[in-house]
Amino acid sequence: MRFIVFITIIIANLYAQIGGRNVYDFLRLTPNARVSALGGTNITTFDKDLNLAWYNPALLNDTMNSGISMNIVNYLTDITYGYSSYAHTFQNIGTAHAGIHYVNYGKMQETDELGNVNGQFSANDIAFVSGIARDFGNLRFGTNLKLLYSTIQRFNSLGFALDFGGVWNFPEQNTTLGLVLKNMGTQVTQFNKNAPKSPIPFEAQLGVSHRLKYLPLRFSTTLVQLQQFRLIQKDPNKKPQLDLAGNPIPEKNQTFDNIFRHFVFGGEFLFSQNFHVRVGYNHMRHQELKTTGTNFSMAGWALGFGMRIKKFYFDYGYSNYHAVGGTHSFSLITYIKSYRQNQ
Repeated sequence: MRFIVFITIIIANLYAQIGGRNVYDFLRLTPNARVSALGGTNITTFDKDLNLAWYNPALLNDTMNSGISMNIVNYLTDITYGYSSYAHTFQNIGTAHAGIHYVNYGKMQETDELGNVNGQFSANDIAFVSGIARDFGNLRFGTNLKLLYSTIQRFNSLGFALDFGGVWNFPEQNTTLGLVLKNMGTQVTQFNKNAPKSPIPFEAQLGVSHRLKYLPLRFSTTLVQLQQFRLIQKDPNKKPQLDLAGNPIPEKNQTFDNIFRHFVFGGEFLFSQNFHVRVGYNHMRHQELKTTGTNFSMAGWALGFGMRIKKFYFDYGYSNYHAVGGTHSFSLITYIKSYRQNQ
């Protein structure tokens, strides 16, 4: 009860963020193939995949001990980003991890105000993360500390953020509940020293995962952007639609659409311990990136698979963004302790 009251007080004192007005928006990217295939976010899958600690630090557990992960995403155009981490369990303390999340935006043309090309420049984002978690019965709590650094041409910015997560695990019912407060922090130094500090993209998430008893399926539902109820942004330049008589056509009720944008759905078909198939749907991504004028769009849908080959766990995920295409994500995990056991 104290935990619920604490979370309620924090959320009540945080203000909503508007897209495009935050710094370090790369923190919203999904650097893991498994989570990408599940719709872009997952905070309640409790197993030995140490990549999940990036999304909810409370998912850190001792089965991740000595795990090493490597992730890379082929993003739009020539942008690439990824995530690498290592986890270790300390007896009587908990399980900790450390990792790096990076984004490389490639080379871009540098021009002056008249459009004359002066050369090329690059831009990069980096987040150094470390976190720890431990359990208290069925409850497990964890925290991530992130050191953030962004550079664009000769300009750079430094900041930090804190994640706080909780997991309530019911192994007998194959059910896990989770809550995360992400990116609570501040910008320490700005790109322009004379400009005001920009907010960091804070987000509150709530989720549940459940594995069916008689079917090899685990499904998850994650509620995102809970700190901001209205996710539909009105276009001030949009012209009103008129009927044949020239009267404006009333807009459709968008309440259901707005509520549904808070949901991300994912499913894992667990055919064996060595092979999984995944599918996900992100309604907000679908609504914002679908092609107008068409009745059907695959934007917001995702799929992928995971397999174990000897001591390596390989994951692939594909997320469809729009008619142009989507992103391909690749992940690889291995555990040092598995090599020591064979010596």
